[in-house]
Amino acid sequence: MKGTVYVIDDSTAICKMLTSYLNRWGYEVFSYISAEEGYEALQEAIPPFVVVIDWEMPGLSGIEISKKLKKEYEDEPVYIILLTGRDSIADLEEAFLSGVDDYIQKPFNERILRSRLSAGIKILNLENKLIQQKNHLNMMNTQLVQTIDIIKKDIEAGKKVQVRLLPNNEMRFLDYRFNFYYQPSMALSGDFLDYFVIQNRYICFYFADVSGHGASSAFITILLKSFVSNKIHEINSQYSDQILHPDELMNSFNRYIIDLDLQKHLVLFYGVIDTAENKLSYSNAGQYPYPLLLANDTEILLSKKNLFAGIYPEAKYDVQEVDLPDEYRLIFLSDGMLDITEGDNIEDKAETLYQYGRNSRTSDDLLNQLLMNTTLNQPPDDLTILFIRKGDVE
Repeated sequence: MKGTVYVIDDSTAICKMLTSYLNRWGYEVFSYISAEEGYEALQEAIPPFVVVIDWEMPGLSGIEISKKLKKEYEDEPVYIILLTGRDSIADLEEAFLSGVDDYIQKPFNERILRSRLSAGIKILNLENKLIQQKNHLNMMNTQLVQTIDIIKKDIEAGKKVQVRLLPNNEMRFLDYRFNFYYQPSMALSGDFLDYFVIQNRYICFYFADVSGHGASSAFITILLKSFVSNKIHEINSQYSDQILHPDELMNSFNRYIIDLDLQKHLVLFYGVIDTAENKLSYSNAGQYPYPLLLANDTEILLSKKNLFAGIYPEAKYDVQEVDLPDEYRLIFLSDGMLDITEGDNIEDKAETLYQYGRNSRTSDDLLNQLLMNTTLNQPPDDLTILFIRKGDVE
């Protein structure tokens, strides 16, 4: 069936004719010559559905029924087509203000009726998908609130939750390898990272550092995880491919976090590797030290950055593209790594970390070199390292 249509018209002939057309076009049809009976049946109807209704009928008019339906099904997909011989601007204004979605003048043309119905069904299907998406988001938000409540009650339990949200360390996909080092400065961390594969072609990843420490910053990382999870759901349901466009995702997340008014901002690097074209697209909201791309004969700092996320509503994040070598390493370092690295200034410390990265194939290699040159007890800031490696580049 293409959809459900309720026909209400006090003319038996019109009801029969409409029912014949609609059955022939593949719709499920319920017809009523009594406005009261039709309205009563609609109380039990399950959206989405279309109502084709006459304006002037004994008892309840089509306008009155339309007003009632739009109020009763305020958040449900219902589409109302009014049949009328009236054509004045005032009459049409009254009809649309009552909640009517479309109208067809009597006597009506069969082809016009069919096309208007088809358009109505398309709109209903779209509204229904949006409602399902909204329900899904509400469910995700409910789960998020429950998770946050658990963290408030038990910080240690919160730490376990946060760690479980991290991706599998040492993940492999084709000839790509992923590994990371992650150490919070407190029980909960403002640092976070994730990576995942979309459509068996795109490797998406992000590297984040929320301002501050502890539970309040950790909550933002969970919001980030939830936000990205929704974007993954959107592409899987063919609703939106924003997850593949770093600038669009970054702009969307910036608005999202500002609207929540949590008085928090964050550094965020979001990248997409197209494995078919061997190309990296990325957007950088304040990440420093800059990510380092290393190959046998190539060294590139991904130094283009924008404003932190979550501060300026007017911020516009752009996308950068890099053609990747056949074999390479991508190294990401949180700014907490600078705090435990020797050097006279931030630039010197960053260069020291880059040098460790040049001599490392994994995050553990880099960390071991760092520990040989410093004493690491309880770090003053969260420490995070991410390595993405393709091939066996030295």
